[in-house]
Amino acid sequence: MKIGIVTLLMITGLLNQAACAPKILTPDRTLTEQIPQIESRGKEIAGYERAATTSTDLLKASNPEWDKLGIYLAIKEGMQWRVYYGKLSDNLEDFVVAYSYLCSFSTCSLQPISSLSNDSIELARAIQLSAKHIATESSFPEFNPSAFREKDGTISVYMLPVNRDPSVHLIGGDFKFTCAPNGRNIVSKTKLHKTIIKTGPPPGTELKARMHGHVLTELPTETDVALAILDPQHVDHFVVGFAWTWRIDKNGRITVWDSNENIQKEQDKKKTT
Repeated sequence: MKIGIVTLLMITGLLNQAACAPKILTPDRTLTEQIPQIESRGKEIAGYERAATTSTDLLKASNPEWDKLGIYLAIKEGMQWRVYYGKLSDNLEDFVVAYSYLCSFSTCSLQPISSLSNDSIELARAIQLSAKHIATESSFPEFNPSAFREKDGTISVYMLPVNRDPSVHLIGGDFKFTCAPNGRNIVSKTKLHKTIIKTGPPPGTELKARMHGHVLTELPTETDVALAILDPQHVDHFVVGFAWTWRIDKNGRITVWDSNENIQKEQDKKKTT
């Protein structure tokens, strides 16, 4: 993945400075005002993904009736997530639930089957529609969806590539689909990262941080926050934007680390000494 305006040398230098206190900087207010919303949604995606992954592992181990399964949908209930597995009817008017799990952090338990509300059926429609559309946007074989109702009534569906290799950490390759309130039409689609990369420490080394660069947006994305929270290595994630480098900690908190201009100046100084 291309890093954009920064060089690999700058990245190396930034990671070497990771133990130091960041400088006090003030990016444009129009950027910083977006951070709380990005953090909040990123935490929701992480919770959704964790509940879906844990319950899916339990479902697969239970020898389920596969012909009853099509998609899954997770609904947040307080501090817990309820995950439904089943199929939409042919006319998309109903969702036939085959299995249901109630999840709290990384623990899930099988629950009695219950019907879905109309609101949840609309979310399920949006997930199925986005899952079909993603095949025309990416050649990656598998994606995990997460769907959320927005304040304006539209539905946001995030599609994250499925990682089957525990030795690597996938970043990028993700999409956001905005669907109509009834879940029957896609209003817009957004490619959140230019491509997909696999990160991981070389054998025998300790991972101290992860980093990737943005060529589409300045700020970290909601999915960047989710991946930082879900990272089993519990290390900081650095995101290099157009003008700023941002840090996401293991709890999903975003802070500005330094301007790319300052990082470049520091690297230039080291070259001359």
